[in-house]
Formats: sequence, C-alpha cells, structure tokens
Amino acid sequence: MIGKSASHLRQVGESWSEHRRFAWFYAGQCLAASTMALIHGLVPAWFETSASDRVKMLADPDRLRAAFRKKHP
Repeated sequence: MIGKSASHLRQVGESWSEHRRFAWFYAGQCLAASTMALIHGLVPAWFETSASDRVKMLADPDRLRAAFRKKHP
C-alpha cells in the first residue's frame, strides 16, 4: 500500500501534504455541489446553476487546479 501510494504521489508530482490538501479541497467542492443540489431540489429558485457549475469545474482539471491555487496560494 505504501509503495502504491508513493508511486501515485510521484505520478501526480505532489508531496503527501500537498496531495492531502488538494484531495480535501476536492472533497469539499463535491460536498458543496451536492449540498447545493439538495437545496435546489427543495427550493428550485435557489442555486439554479451553482451545483452544475461546480461539477463542471470539478471535471476540468485546469479550472480545478486554478480554483485550488486561488484558495491555497
């Protein structure tokens, strides 16, 4: 498991702490998108495009990294 993790970190070019920060940022963005979608399901006037906009950002590696760097300079 350690060897596989080390290999993955080399592949993405990150240290363990950098990777953890990015993974937690990604998880937070997923949680935010899902919360917005749940609220939108209850009140359609709220978060009309927020959840789908967030999902599009998550699917675009360049936009995702830019958003991460903006929050974590």
